[in-house]
Amino acid sequence: MENNVTTTNFCVIYTPVSDWEFASIKFRWFHLAPTPGEERRLSYYDVDAYASTSDQYASMFVNCPVGAAPPDEFLWAELAVQTPGTGSDHDDMIAILNSAAYAVVDALDCTEESGLTPEPPARWEGTT
Repeated sequence: MENNVTTTNFCVIYTPVSDWEFASIKFRWFHLAPTPGEERRLSYYDVDAYASTSDQYASMFVNCPVGAAPPDEFLWAELAVQTPGTGSDHDDMIAILNSAAYAVVDALDCTEESGLTPEPPARWEGTT
């Protein structure tokens, strides 16, 4: 039996004066995690398997083996800010995404496997 997994928005934030989408957090399953350090414009964070931020996105890939998940795939969480350059700090963006991702892995009962904690991850200082 094949798993039919769809992407759904976990959270969408609108500006107070219009219906314009300001930011969204999405979760999906993905078969491959990027390699930290490949893009100089990104800030990387100490998360197993991967976490990074840019001026517009924060991404996190974590292990979360649950019954409905495709085998050997990562839970991919992504925060997208629709208006880049609004003063978003990379560390603030990863803190927001970590809070949402931690809530999801806690609900899926895979916090131990994910390695996430309620505290935001530290910046990754490794080398590729």
